Amino acid sequence: MNRKRRNNRGYTLVEVLIAIAVISVGGFGLLAVCYASLRYEKDMLARAERQKTASYAYALFRQRCAQNPDFLAGAAEDEPLVFPEGGELGDYPADARWAWRVKISPHENLPGLYEITVLVFDMREADETGHAPQDHDAAYTLRTFLSERE
Repeated sequence: MNRKRRNNRGYTLVEVLIAIAVISVGGFGLLAVCYASLRYEKDMLARAERQKTASYAYALFRQRCAQNPDFLAGAAEDEPLVFPEGGELGDYPADARWAWRVKISPHENLPGLYEITVLVFDMREADETGHAPQDHDAAYTLRTFLSERE
């Protein structure tokens, strides 16, 4: 008879506290994973926008080269050619947050080969600091080479 009474007692306070602690640790771990995932997704979306902006700028640059075959020849060895002209920043029409600049300089050792550098700038950061973006402020840089024959 004493044995029957012991089976109906239920859980002790220590067992309940341990169960709550285990569930809490698991829940906070799951929340941390969700937060990291959301932050990673936000970073990847911004990176994709920077890459699309660089691709857009490079396509405009290639279009300019196709329209004016002598455009690349304007790149002097002492100072790189800048597109758009005047050192201005080009706008990315899909998102005003991003702006771009293309720098063209001849390769040191191979005549007829040019190094193309597409710089993408985050205009929100430029607005916060209050100064015009410099090359070292670029949020993304795409480097490639282009031959005069292309």
